[in-house]
Amino acid sequence: MNERIREFAEHAELPNPHTPGYWTFNNDQLKFFAELIVRECISAVEQGLIENPPEGDKSFCQGSVNGCKLAVSDIKQHFGVES
Repeated sequence: MNERIREFAEHAELPNPHTPGYWTFNNDQLKFFAELIVRECISAVEQGLIENPPEGDKSFCQGSVNGCKLAVSDIKQHFGVES
C-alpha cells in the first residue's frame, strides 16, 4: 500500500488490519479517508504548478495554468471538498 494512503487510513482512524473487526468502520471514517485522498490529488496538481511551471509561449503557459486551476476547481466541486 502506498505510504500516503496508509497515513490517510491512520489519520481517518480506520481500523488496523491486524485488529479484530478490521472490515468494520463507520461511514464518517470512510468519508474522511476518501476526502484525504481527493485533497492529496488536488495538492499534487497545485504543487506541480509551483515546482514545474509551464515554459514557452506566454499565452500557452497561461492557458496551461488556467487549465490546471479549472481542473482543481472541478475536482473540488465534483467531490464536494471545501477549500
